[in-house]
Amino acid sequence: MKKEKLLDILMDKRMETALEAALKEDGEYRHGLEEQETAFDAVKEIPLDEEQENVVDRAISATNNCGALYGIAAYRQGLKDGIQIARELGEIA
Repeated sequence: MKKEKLLDILMDKRMETALEAALKEDGEYRHGLEEQETAFDAVKEIPLDEEQENVVDRAISATNNCGALYGIAAYRQGLKDGIQIARELGEIA
């Protein structure tokens, strides 16, 4: 359990610093953000009543949340894999 907590602390710190810096430099990610903005602008042009806007907002928010949780899980797994590889290389060397 302690190892998992340490991994979470490390992951949180790296996502706040290194990941943010890497995303700023990642052209593919920046392009994706531009596409997202264009899509949101198109949705804003659709005449929706308040209830419809709430439904669309909930759907988009749920999708964003799911994507964020997927990214966190993938990042965590990547760290675990890196630690495992480092251990295995340590045993070989």
